[in-house]
Amino acid sequence: MLRLAETAKLKMPYTYRLAVMMVPSSMRLGPMYESYFEKTIGPITDTRGIFEAIYDNNLWNSVESRSGQGSQLAGTESVRIGLQNWLENHRTEISTFLDAPSGDFNWMRTVGFPDKIKYIGGEIVRSLVEENIKKYQKDGRSFIELDIVTGMLPRADAWLCRDALQHFPFSAGVSVVENFRRSSCKYFISSTYPRADNAVDIKYGRYHPVNLAIAPFNLGEPQERIRDMCDDNGERFLGIWENPNQSRRRF
Repeated sequence: MLRLAETAKLKMPYTYRLAVMMVPSSMRLGPMYESYFEKTIGPITDTRGIFEAIYDNNLWNSVESRSGQGSQLAGTESVRIGLQNWLENHRTEISTFLDAPSGDFNWMRTVGFPDKIKYIGGEIVRSLVEENIKKYQKDGRSFIELDIVTGMLPRADAWLCRDALQHFPFSAGVSVVENFRRSSCKYFISSTYPRADNAVDIKYGRYHPVNLAIAPFNLGEPQERIRDMCDDNGERFLGIWENPNQSRRRF
């Protein structure tokens, strides 16, 4: 049945979108979907391969964005407004803004950046980087291949890491936080669930809510918060933390 759905998606995309919108998520994301998801990425052992398979097969099940339902425009209105206001308020401190993972740039393309702030989108899926370069790269906006767990971050003043750590095992999430502390970034902006207890670990590509304030991340309460969309695990925010290893500086 899932194979038939994939065929319909390729040959009759408009009809497929209408059908998906009419089917409740509880039916679309039930045991059959979970089985298909695990069968597709279960044999893959490398991180890049897992996220390439998720992207290539649209395993996060969005009719608008292969980066998942969290990247759809309807669910990102509050975070787009909040991020745009935050950028405006901090424009004197930020010359380069890193967005990693950048996904397919579906919602970020609508965010207004203050003049002179450069944007870098980092993404581990190679074909997605190539697609973003073709569609969206221009003066002041670039896209690069980047592994945020083990790769060296480009020089930037703020790093948006939205909808990433909830798809990583705790060990990888901690490595991301350590990567931030080693970087030139003054600000780390990342998804956090204040009520999560971080009790259940996962494999790459699966999902668990994460609270970055507590162990194993131990970032403490964020200095600022931007309201994000709610999901089945309740309210979540973009928490904003300053890098303890970076001195305060002004541009």
